[in-house]
Amino acid sequence: ETEIRAQVEKEYDTLQMYRAMFERLTNETLPLRRHIAAEGQRLYNVMAYDIYHLLSDQQEEIQTEIDRTLALANYWIARSDLTYSVGGAL
Repeated sequence: ETEIRAQVEKEYDTLQMYRAMFERLTNETLPLRRHIAAEGQRLYNVMAYDIYHLLSDQQEEIQTEIDRTLALANYWIARSDLTYSVGGAL
């Protein structure tokens, strides 16, 4: 029983970690990356920014999207693991 409780607590902590990661990426990091990429595009359009900086900004935006998607996928995996451990719906 103690082992089961420890496993459920660990899985719950994992679930909360991925949820927090997804929310942080969605609400803070991604909007900032989008703003940086848009500002870089604006600077590039007026020839105040070189293509390498622009591509780097866009690559960071895309990587943040990938990280966000992975966090969401990991959240659902952790949720299904937790659901299985508790033997029913959460």
